Amino acid sequence: MTEKKIFTVNQSLYLGLIQVLFLVVLYFSKKLFTNWDNISFLIALTFVYWSSIKYRDNYFGGFIRYSQVFSYGLKIMVLAGIIIGFFYFILLTADSEIKNQQIYIMLEKFQQLKYPDRMIEEMETLLLKNYPWIVFFTSIVNGFIMGIFVSLLTSIFVKKNDDSLVFSE
Repeated sequence: MTEKKIFTVNQSLYLGLIQVLFLVVLYFSKKLFTNWDNISFLIALTFVYWSSIKYRDNYFGGFIRYSQVFSYGLKIMVLAGIIIGFFYFILLTADSEIKNQQIYIMLEKFQQLKYPDRMIEEMETLLLKNYPWIVFFTSIVNGFIMGIFVSLLTSIFVKKNDDSLVFSE
């Protein structure tokens, strides 16, 4: 593995572990699955910005294209999403109370939207069996989608072109 890839994987692990530690704090303070979860977006945004600057300065001599910063940030966020997905999978497998609570909140929303009772019963059966897996894969997709937003934002501020490479007359 090249040095850049090792750096990217390490930064992903750091971000994933920081976010998992934050989620553990939320879990023990009974604030998991509330609006407090949104702070993890700010954590990711700050971390990817800081890490992208470090990546630019260490591996590109202080100059980096927008596309390079974007793909770097996206990789970090997707890999961190996998780590967060594992955390949720373990949590929801180990703590059936929180799993059931989340499922029934979801089912109540379906009832409010006037879904047919038969459909809600089928969804309940499916969710009770597969909810940890659903949340695991959703976390990966969320890492990708959030990665796009975070990478777009950070790329704007981190990219730096080498003016000596521009043609001048």
